[in-house]
Amino acid sequence: SRSPSEPHIDKLGDHALTWLRPSAGGPSAPTSLSSFATEEELYLIPSLLPEARPALVPYVWPPNHVAGETIFGRCYRFEFIPKGFMGRLIIRLLAFPLTVQICWLTGLLASIGREKILVEISPDELMLNITVRTELRGEQMSNLSWLVFAAVDSLVKEWYNLNVPDGPAAASS
Repeated sequence: SRSPSEPHIDKLGDHALTWLRPSAGGPSAPTSLSSFATEEELYLIPSLLPEARPALVPYVWPPNHVAGETIFGRCYRFEFIPKGFMGRLIIRLLAFPLTVQICWLTGLLASIGREKILVEISPDELMLNITVRTELRGEQMSNLSWLVFAAVDSLVKEWYNLNVPDGPAAASS
């Protein structure tokens, strides 16, 4: 029998989310959610997320382009990917007003309104890819994607003291 404060993973379909619920004056009680939308205070433990990309991702993020959809993004290439980079990035992104749909050790799929964002590290290729899909145009688009880009730039510059190229070189190729 495990103690109520011991973190654990409960399977939610094809993916898992790991949460630890704080309690007032007592031990924390583990819990799982299929959605990050809650009024309760919960903590995500990134190191306990599943390693493999969930099989559910292609259903939420179809591989084919949809008519009327704009796709853009950014690709970061690293000489090395610092340990814990994605976990720290996930925690930063959870501060934004987005709905996280799927989360795993090397990636995150989130949305805000009609915009979807896929943030994924490819450890073998030493790359971080951020891809945005939206049906919105011009001023209708939220600034969420730019906040995500800024969060990555900030994490790379401040936490890991690495250089982030400015200008066109930073754009996805």
